[in-house]
Amino acid sequence: MFSIYKKRIEKLKEKLIAKNITSCVILDPSHIFYFTGTDAPQALIVNVEEEPVLLSNRLESYRTEQEKKIGVVYVYSRISEDLPEHENVIIGDLFQSIGKILKEKLKGRGKIGLVGKNLSYESYLKLSNIIGNGVERTDNDVMRMRMLKEDYEINLIEKAVTITEEVLGKAIEFLDVGVTENEVVGFIQKEFRKRGALDAFLPIVAFGPHTSHPHAVPGFRRLKKGDIVKIDMGARFQGYCADITRTFVFGKASEKQKRLISIVLKAQKAAIDEVSISVKASRLDLKARNVLRKYDLAKYFIHSLGHGVGIEVHEPPYLSSFSNDVIERRMVFTIEPGVYVKDYGGVRIEDMILVNDEPKLLTSFEKFLEKD
Repeated sequence: MFSIYKKRIEKLKEKLIAKNITSCVILDPSHIFYFTGTDAPQALIVNVEEEPVLLSNRLESYRTEQEKKIGVVYVYSRISEDLPEHENVIIGDLFQSIGKILKEKLKGRGKIGLVGKNLSYESYLKLSNIIGNGVERTDNDVMRMRMLKEDYEINLIEKAVTITEEVLGKAIEFLDVGVTENEVVGFIQKEFRKRGALDAFLPIVAFGPHTSHPHAVPGFRRLKKGDIVKIDMGARFQGYCADITRTFVFGKASEKQKRLISIVLKAQKAAIDEVSISVKASRLDLKARNVLRKYDLAKYFIHSLGHGVGIEVHEPPYLSSFSNDVIERRMVFTIEPGVYVKDYGGVRIEDMILVNDEPKLLTSFEKFLEKD
């Protein structure tokens, strides 16, 4: 396993050298996890000639040491008193400590790369002033690596999918008249933990008109016969996510409910059938949207068709009408058209795709209209 992280670091170093960058500062937890096997530290510093440096606050230093698969750990502290001898302590806040490592430990040579998609502008300016050298954003280089999944990652994603589908089946069996959305969420979370997983995101469980909210926040609505039920859920297993949505009617479906579900299924199938290497992601979105447009439902499709899944449940590639992404081998992403009619209800059907020479459906959970 350790060799996986070494190969990733070496590949990143090759990309940095090609851009004449000598060190790269990574501040995003998901990227840090990708390269080191832990998301505990607040920064990862990769120098093209040295061992990676993980920079942690004191609260997370023990976890960083325990979980890391590569690199040397430094701890930053704003106080200099009462520090244990076993810690490599740098005095200063996070950004000051990054500057000291670059200048003192790594000799401060050359241009610096910066990866931190959620870094505020104020923090960016502060870090740029501390570093002093030219700073170049290298987020796309790292995200490009993560977008194409390794066999090791695919295996973990498939395990997350297996757990997700097992628990989805249990959750559907758990449904009964009077149960609340929140009770179903709690059941799902408990079942994930029984299987050694966590939830990749708060499960979306919605009944009746509440299903018209694409990201409905589960509450105390009680299930009734004839309600549309939407369950969007995913397990996180050893750092990798799954994501699936099923929508159906609890009891006997009306003609309008049947129509909405059948049309969304048609839209999803049209997009899945179009998946192939080198096709534009925007084309897949268009395929699904055109099916809905044929039935005058495109106006109710208010989000993009899908997104990549991996360490994060939402990551590139993005399948939207304005996406510049192109489908490539080893991408994993969702296809999830939806229709949301205000004050009536919503339907979303979501599956995960792995692109090999031919696309492979990772999710195989039954799609059905009614549940008694």
